[in-house]
Formats: sequence, structure tokens, C-alpha cells
Amino acid sequence: MLKIGIVLLDRGKEKESMSIARKVYPYFKKAGRRARGTEFELMRTVEYTKAGERDEELTDEGRRKLDEKDGFIFVVPTFSGDVPDDYCEFFQSMSAELLNKSALVVCYGEERERKNTKQRINEVLLNYDVGLPTSDIFLPEYDFVEWKIKQVIDDYISSRLKDYILWTMGMKYMRNLKERLVM
Repeated sequence: MLKIGIVLLDRGKEKESMSIARKVYPYFKKAGRRARGTEFELMRTVEYTKAGERDEELTDEGRRKLDEKDGFIFVVPTFSGDVPDDYCEFFQSMSAELLNKSALVVCYGEERERKNTKQRINEVLLNYDVGLPTSDIFLPEYDFVEWKIKQVIDDYISSRLKDYILWTMGMKYMRNLKERLVM
């Protein structure tokens, strides 16, 4: 069984990110059932970080919760320019928990900022030996009422999640193999 954390990164747009995550969560659950019990858990960064000088320092509970995950889905709004500093600080603080795990980026918002968002976040994640599947999920600014009648959206999310789940299974297998060989 796989455990995957759906991490909401943007504190400034957390309500919007949570809304997006909740809208796609049924697709994740459906894919998880097909993948022999893969579990998804919504995770807000604010719940797992300490208040202090560095807002993105993980609590012990946060480290434990992140460490037990086999992979991560990061939900972020699109942006232009570089990766926001708080994202980088969060990735840095969870670097041990990211090591040899898989990550998928779900970004939402402006189509023109899609490529930059995915490319920049993937560049940062590669610094932490994260396995990145070849594709991410982009959610344009649809009215979610339209989603119910769009089979294309269902097929799109399902196919990307299927690839990601297989990738995560492979990464978990490699971690387990590495642990056994080191003994």
C-alpha cells in the first residue's frame, strides 16, 4: 500500500489551494482504489511547521507525518519568475523526507504561467534526489461545474495519476531494495 501526501504549499492562497485539492481529491481516491489501496492525505504546511524565525522549519510531528509518506503531490498556483522563497525553504526543511521519493506537481491558474511553474518547481525538487515523473497535472481556470460534464478532465487526471502511482511504486521498491542491500 502506498501513502501519498497532497501538500498545499502556498500559504497566501491556501484557501484557493484547498478548494482545488478538494475538487480533485475524488479523482485521486478513485485512482487509489484502482492501485490496490493507495491512500492520499491532504496536508497543509502550516500544520507541520514551527512559528519562529524560519516559518518553514518542520515540527517533529511534521517530520514524522512526511517521513511516512511514499510520495508527495504538491498543489500550487501558477507563478511567473522564480520559485517563491517559502516553497524553497519548505523543500529545504523536508529534504530528508523527500530523499528518494516521488513528487508530482499539480498547478492551477494561468495557462501562460504553466510551463514556468512546473519547470521551476521541478528544478528545485531535483536538488533533493526526488523522482519526478515525466508529466505533471495542470488545471486551467475552469468552472468546476463544467468538470462534471467533461470526461476529458477525468481521463487527463486519471492517466497522470496512474503514471505517478506506478512511478511511486517503483521508487518505494528501490528504497526497500537499497535498505536490504545495505544490511
